[in-house]
Amino acid sequence: MFRGFEDMMTGRGALDGLVLTPRICGVCSLTHLTAAVEALDAVTGVKAPDNAQRQRNLALMAETIQSDVRQSVLMFMVDFANREAYGTHPLSQEAYERYAPLAGTSSLQVIQQTKHLLQVVSIIGGQWPHTSFMVPGGVTSTLEAPEILQCRMVVEHFRKWYEKKFLGCSLERWR
Repeated sequence: MFRGFEDMMTGRGALDGLVLTPRICGVCSLTHLTAAVEALDAVTGVKAPDNAQRQRNLALMAETIQSDVRQSVLMFMVDFANREAYGTHPLSQEAYERYAPLAGTSSLQVIQQTKHLLQVVSIIGGQWPHTSFMVPGGVTSTLEAPEILQCRMVVEHFRKWYEKKFLGCSLERWR
C-alpha cells in the first residue's frame, strides 16, 4: 500500500533506505528495515545465508510480537477505559483499573514485559530502536552461544508472562 514513504528516497542512494525507512515508525522499525533490505537483496540478486536470515527473522518476530501486544492493550483496550462511553457498564471499573492510559495494571505490565522482549532485538541487532544490523546479503554480525542463550531466556520469560496474563493457559493448550 503506497503511503508516500517511497518519495523520501527519491534522489538518495539505495543504502540510505536502511537508515531512513526504519525511522518511519517508533514501534515497528524492523518491519521497515526488513522491507528495505529485502528490496536491496532482490535488486542485487543476493541471498542472505541461512543463519543471517534466521537472525533477521528472530529479531523481526520479537518486534512484531511486542508491537501486536502493545497495539492490543495500549491502543485498543484503552478505549474500554473511557468512563464517558462505558461508565455504566458493569465491568467499567475493572476495565479502567486494567487499561487506563499509562496507569492501568495491564497497560503497565505490557510496557514492562514488551520492553524485555525487545532485548532480543538489541542482542541480535546491537540496539533498539533503529538498529541497522540488516545489510544486503546478510547481517553485520553473527550470534554466538551466549547471545543465543540470552535470547532464549528472554523469550521464555516473556512466554510465561504471556501465557499467564494473556492466554490464561499454556500455548500448547491454547493451540
